Amino acid sequence: MIEYGFIENGYLRVKALEPITFQNKNPETGELETKVITVEDQIKDLPPGWKPLDRIDDEKIRQAEDGYMVSAIPYDAGDRISYHYEVMPDFQAMRVKIADLKAQLTDSDYKVIKCHEALLIGAPMPYDVVELHTSRQEIRDKINALETIQENMMNI
Repeated sequence: MIEYGFIENGYLRVKALEPITFQNKNPETGELETKVITVEDQIKDLPPGWKPLDRIDDEKIRQAEDGYMVSAIPYDAGDRISYHYEVMPDFQAMRVKIADLKAQLTDSDYKVIKCHEALLIGAPMPYDVVELHTSRQEIRDKINALETIQENMMNI
């Protein structure tokens, strides 16, 4: 399979070309005849502006760090359509990470409530309050950092 494409109004239009096999009934003999439209014939029939399309480099796509993704941006390279690769925040992954971190805070709310109850009645603390506060603050700091990145990227 060979792919050809063109860029129109910033969007890549692609057509996958491979040999097309079909059968026709010969009107003279009545027998089925197999015909093949080759890729080369299909390329000749494409309107002007269609160009060979480079393959996306999977290695470059996989190089994104955690929380980021690599996007393949097509551009007209003259005789073909090629790609340049841009690293950008993965907002979906960030939303999932923020939700997970908020769930961790919710999961530790019980410990905070139990410590507060113990304080009110003068009982010994059931959990290490300093460690509990420190771990919850680390989670809040991570949430705030991710939300700041999201907000800054949305304003670009």
